Amino acid sequence: MIKTHKLVIYYWIPVVIFCSLIFIQSSCLSPCKVSYFPHVDKLIHIIIYAILGMLFFRAFQVKKYKDNVKKALIISILSSTLYGISDELHQNYVSFRQGDPMDILADAAGSALGAYSYMLVLNKIKYFKNPVIKK
Repeated sequence: MIKTHKLVIYYWIPVVIFCSLIFIQSSCLSPCKVSYFPHVDKLIHIIIYAILGMLFFRAFQVKKYKDNVKKALIISILSSTLYGISDELHQNYVSFRQGDPMDILADAAGSALGAYSYMLVLNKIKYFKNPVIKK
């Protein structure tokens, strides 16, 4: 059995580090808005929060919601999205930055995409390790 402090280090420290990186980046000046691709910032939000959604799902799946995948999925999406909301609120207090409600939607979409994708990958891995043979 894995010790609790090892679970915290292995599964929750990556969540904390990634959230910290998002916070640090949100505390800096916004990068230049000139882009050849419209709404590329929303795509970036989706990618970043997909990673965060995966990390939350990975952490929640270990112990607390080990036997309830749906609950782990919902809690992961909510946790990641709530962090996105808090990040947009934080940006309102940073010079030359402002929160954007559309960014929150991109964060929520990314959170759902990441957590759900990670869940599907885990299910495929479990299936190939123990395939169910139907007659």
